Amino acid sequence: MPLLVHCLQVYEDCVELQLYFIQQRDELCKRGEILLTPALSHTEHQLMRHVEANRKERMTKEQRDDEERKKLGSDTASGHGAPGGGAACSKAEDDTSRHGGCESGKVWNMIS
Repeated sequence: MPLLVHCLQVYEDCVELQLYFIQQRDELCKRGEILLTPALSHTEHQLMRHVEANRKERMTKEQRDDEERKKLGSDTASGHGAPGGGAACSKAEDDTSRHGGCESGKVWNMIS
């Protein structure tokens, strides 16, 4: 399984697990009737807002990266690219930067 696909699966699993924990916590605490804790302020709605904001940020970054790649492609075709006429970054760097790679810091910050 490619690294990118694996990272995306881990991210989706983290979000799903966090939703499950929130639902279980709310059920066991009866939404604050049995146990009132600051953790109750972290809601499903809040988590989904973070996920949506992260998705929009990734899409915007992908669009910028695509535009840069197109520009870089036209520059290398005209001889104005990286030294030796090659691409400015490796395939691995390209894939990671285009899709945000394993942004585990953001994932863990979002779910903690």
